[in-house]
Amino acid sequence: MRMPQANHTPKDVERIVKRLESLRPIFARAAIGDYSADVPPYETEDELTEFAVGLQIMLEVIREKIAKHEELQKTLEEKIVEYADTQRALLNVMEDEKQTRAQLELVRQREAEEKKKLEILVESVGEGIIAVDEKLQVVMVNSAAYAILKATEKDIIGKQICEVMQVMDSDKKVIPENEYPCTLSIQLKKRLVLGNLESPYYLKSLYHDPVPVSLTSTPLLSNGTRGAVIVIRDISEEVAHSRTRSEFITVASHQLKSPMTIIRWISEWLTENETLSEEGKKLLNDLHSASLRLTSLTDTLLNVSRLEEGMVRVDVTSVDVGKLVSEYCNLLSSYAKEKEVTLQCVSPSTPVKIKSDAALITVIVQVLLTNALDYTLAGGTVSIAAARDESRTVIKVWDSGIGIPQQEQHHIFTKFYRAPNAVPYKVEGTGLGLYTAKKITDLLGGKLWFESQEGKGSMFFVELPEKIKAREGTKQLVF
Repeated sequence: MRMPQANHTPKDVERIVKRLESLRPIFARAAIGDYSADVPPYETEDELTEFAVGLQIMLEVIREKIAKHEELQKTLEEKIVEYADTQRALLNVMEDEKQTRAQLELVRQREAEEKKKLEILVESVGEGIIAVDEKLQVVMVNSAAYAILKATEKDIIGKQICEVMQVMDSDKKVIPENEYPCTLSIQLKKRLVLGNLESPYYLKSLYHDPVPVSLTSTPLLSNGTRGAVIVIRDISEEVAHSRTRSEFITVASHQLKSPMTIIRWISEWLTENETLSEEGKKLLNDLHSASLRLTSLTDTLLNVSRLEEGMVRVDVTSVDVGKLVSEYCNLLSSYAKEKEVTLQCVSPSTPVKIKSDAALITVIVQVLLTNALDYTLAGGTVSIAAARDESRTVIKVWDSGIGIPQQEQHHIFTKFYRAPNAVPYKVEGTGLGLYTAKKITDLLGGKLWFESQEGKGSMFFVELPEKIKAREGTKQLVF
């Protein structure tokens, strides 16, 4: 800075004082932290010019530093706010995680409780339960299943179902693994029930003989098929009781047959050779009719018993189905006239011949025709026809009778069952006719089904294979 000259005039002193006075407000504002004021410009240079310039530079530097400080302060405040927000967010996340962990723990506890309840429930069930995964590996077995298979956990768990047991059909033929109930239910994605008292399936493990069972397999469907649950019901006792009943029926029927025959012969002889009063004739006729009904009943019971025990022999010959149907239709023509029902036999245009058992087919035709006549009112019509449909031979019997109620139709092939609307028309019915026809149809490898509408009539269909194999047996049906 240039030093002022030693000699100053009063005018110079006045000028210098004014210059300093102009700087007072700047210093006053700077004293309170306000550096926004600028040094006023001067037209001429003097002793204070360099000072004023330096002061202006200093003010600008201070303002720049203040601006940077304020910017840093603002950034710091923003960072502090951001940090506070982050901290709050972390606390919220930690709180959410804590709640989530608590909820997960609660879910795990509930799952454990439900699993325990399920285990208790499964163990309490009297039927055997086996669960398999989609690869047919055994993953769960209850105590009842272990008892049926006479095996332990190490014998079963983790193994393929076909290694654990063999499944056999009602003829005790081993079923291949791809036809196991669990395999089929997984493939078809539906529940399957196989085996019952009349036609049981059998289970054979590595440790015991075949056991008669009823099997129910249900697929586990959740995001795809995850396996299946097999319910095994041991029906050994029921089968044994059924066999005992059948044996009793067989013995009782045989014991009753001879006396009934004698009673029938005696009543017929007395009617033909003795002079009787009208009341005596009526009593003998009633006795003869009762003996015929009892004989028919014992024959039916014997047939049912033989069919259920698998004792019936199948003799294969060439059978002209159309001719067989026509002949039996002629046999029942007088009964149809008595009932005032029109009986029609539709003859096939060409012979319908198959290799089968004529006597057994006759029983089926007898049951279907007599049922149609029994439950068709006077003035109605009963028709029967035999025809070849592509590779099938079908016997069809239809009528304009009372029909079968919709809610009763699933019972119609059940033993001893009679639809409620049928009883008033034939009080002495046994409910064994259609059951017998169904058993014989199955024995011949055929199918028996029907369509019916209450009050409008029924139509029964019998589908028979073109050729069957002869079957060994110790008994024939009684006709």
